[in-house]
Amino acid sequence: MPYRLPTEGDSRGTIGLIHGIHSTLRSKAAIGTLLYGDYHGRRVFFYSANQPFEKPLQTGDVLGYEVEGVVRFFWRFGEERIYYERLEGGNEWRLAFWFIHSLLPLYLTLEKQFVMLHCSAVEIDGCAVVFIAPYHAGKSTLAAALLERGHRLITDDILATWKQENKIYCTLSHPYYRPGRGKETLGKYTEHFLSRFTEIERIFLLDDRKQNNQTTTITPVSGLERFLVLKRHSILHTFKTLEKIHDRHILDLANTPFVSRLKRRWGMDEIQNICRTIEDHIGNHR
Repeated sequence: MPYRLPTEGDSRGTIGLIHGIHSTLRSKAAIGTLLYGDYHGRRVFFYSANQPFEKPLQTGDVLGYEVEGVVRFFWRFGEERIYYERLEGGNEWRLAFWFIHSLLPLYLTLEKQFVMLHCSAVEIDGCAVVFIAPYHAGKSTLAAALLERGHRLITDDILATWKQENKIYCTLSHPYYRPGRGKETLGKYTEHFLSRFTEIERIFLLDDRKQNNQTTTITPVSGLERFLVLKRHSILHTFKTLEKIHDRHILDLANTPFVSRLKRRWGMDEIQNICRTIEDHIGNHR
């Protein structure tokens, strides 16, 4: 991989990436379905023996994932080996991007190893802080600003989470962030990233409505609203066959001690004030 990826840290297993796709794999996953019509400027297809996600997957089921013009991946469900072949527009950078950023989260979701959240997250004073919001509501911008203030990156887009001993844990996605949201790139590298497992302790729900005449405020969210907002904005992959698993996970996530709504003034000139408000809030509730 051309990117600078962690060589040390906590681990829950390994996955082999192997060049070459045998024809028998393709023949067992012949039904192609358009998964994304325009994802980083490309069409993405999913392949299986049946219409995707009509029924729970069984060990040995063959699945495929194709980024048009770049790369194809195939694997057998339940195995820790993924096979690939480059297409005419593929190079090592695009292969690495699509494998790390897109294929792996899907693979790990389907294999039920993690529940992937669409969010940004940083570590502030030893506390894992997650920001959940609709698309383009500022969660990556906020993570980048906190990173520049000396805090450690967990992820700026996709977070791997799981339940263990009645707690929800997360781990590093990769040590890159995309303040400019460039296509087909992991973004800007940082030395300040988290390479160990950590419990999620704070969740901020970012309000996507403009607050032109309002100072930054943090208010607790309670009851059913926690579950509904988290379910609406947090899960990265929503498949019917995984819905019950994901609902249970969201319910556990909603029981995180501090789930708050963050309202802030709109505009980059306010970003440092927002960061200070978050830092003060965490410092006052440790």
